[in-house]
Amino acid sequence: MKKIALIVALLFTTATVNNISAQSLQSLFEGLTKMFTEPAASEPETPKVVYPTAKEITGRWSYQQLALEYTGNSTIASLAVSSAATQLSTLANKFGLVAGKDYVKVKNDGTMLFVSSDRKVEAKYTYVEPTGQLIVTMNKDGKNLTFTGSLSKVDGNLKIMFKASEMIAKAELVSSKMKDNSTFAILKELIGSYPGIIGGAIFSK
Repeated sequence: MKKIALIVALLFTTATVNNISAQSLQSLFEGLTKMFTEPAASEPETPKVVYPTAKEITGRWSYQQLALEYTGNSTIASLAVSSAATQLSTLANKFGLVAGKDYVKVKNDGTMLFVSSDRKVEAKYTYVEPTGQLIVTMNKDGKNLTFTGSLSKVDGNLKIMFKASEMIAKAELVSSKMKDNSTFAILKELIGSYPGIIGGAIFSK
């Protein structure tokens, strides 16, 4: 953006200054040529996604925080999601989630248990090791809920992420109180506006 602004400024100067010398004009064109031909600055490499083995994911994992990410290419959406992510702690408090205390226990028999305060949610899961795909199925108040997402390792932590629109729909299905939560309403509107948003949580051992 700065480079474009500089080019525009230089062209404006060339068009408006009558007594510009041939030497100055030559220097101007040399500068512009250099801008377009010099190699672009290399961008930092995106950390490689690491998918743990089925054995590595088993055990008790302590809940640390909620997570919200955008996987698309819209700059506006990226900024909006980054801003919304700062409100996740408020949403976690509303749900009664406590970092370092709540946990998920992943068993090697294809079942998992999430414990938060006096609440316990049991579920079945299928984990596809090569791709990190995670399919979780649970029964909530007589309703069968299935979530399809991904599981990866980040700095030794376990990150479980699902399609945000799917999570929003399932959350409304099991709790009518969600409609009265302003933070939830904002997230719902954001997620509905931009496909490619994923949400979940980060756990540590």
